[in-house]
Amino acid sequence: MKWEKCVGLSLLVLAAISCSKTEIKKVQTTTTPTTPTTPPPTTPTATSARCLPLQTNQLNANGTTFASESYVYDNDVLISYSRSGSLYVGTYTYTITRNSSGLITKVIGQEPSLTQTLYTYDDSDRLTSQLFYVTGLANSRYYFYNSFGQLSRVTFGQPDTTALSGTYIYSYANNNTKNPSTIGYYENNKLSTTVTMTFDTLKSTNSICFPGLPDGYGTFSSNNVLSYVQAFGVGNSYADIYTYTYNADGFPISGTRINKQVDNGKTYSDTIPLTYSYSNCK
Repeated sequence: MKWEKCVGLSLLVLAAISCSKTEIKKVQTTTTPTTPTTPPPTTPTATSARCLPLQTNQLNANGTTFASESYVYDNDVLISYSRSGSLYVGTYTYTITRNSSGLITKVIGQEPSLTQTLYTYDDSDRLTSQLFYVTGLANSRYYFYNSFGQLSRVTFGQPDTTALSGTYIYSYANNNTKNPSTIGYYENNKLSTTVTMTFDTLKSTNSICFPGLPDGYGTFSSNNVLSYVQAFGVGNSYADIYTYTYNADGFPISGTRINKQVDNGKTYSDTIPLTYSYSNCK
């Protein structure tokens, strides 16, 4: 269930990209390699966002860097970013193309293989598809919304509003939030696993760096994840529990991620320090 985004994400959830044995298998599609068509690049539009993220870090137990993400801006708009640390093989770099609304339409990555991720949106500027290319189409996701504008369904490999295979179904506590309370993952028309989530009420950096795109846990929340608990199989689970300290503008400046896993009767737990730096705080 941990979402490995093909484009960047806030480090509040960067740990979600690490390939764990507890990660839900994603549906793969077989497609003849094609050359994607992309819109022409446009000049980024400046935002009035306060506190632009400069770098986010997760540390190993020995104090070395597990995962770090650094950001580069033009006129207060993110144009590129990089990832490094022991999670990666060298340094991964990414460049961003946006449309006239400031939404990301293309990301070119060097990870170290050359990758390309394309994004499309509806007339309400809501994400409708994400297509990830290596040599050909390697992965596709399609996004659907309910009448309240909340993300209700994500499907892998097929833009199908009824499919229950390779499908995430989102549930919310009320109609006025973008923070899901549960996410169910279905394979072969059966519920495979369920995730429960909680959030704080302060500001996440994801909507500043990547407006219109989901965070690393697959949500469009503008708040920070406090807990992510995934139950699967019989008695098995994966959990990320966060604590934060915040600056005067309401953004995290430090914290911890406690990762807990129960796998076939064995329990594993790690505490990962988190740090965040910003510019342009006013």
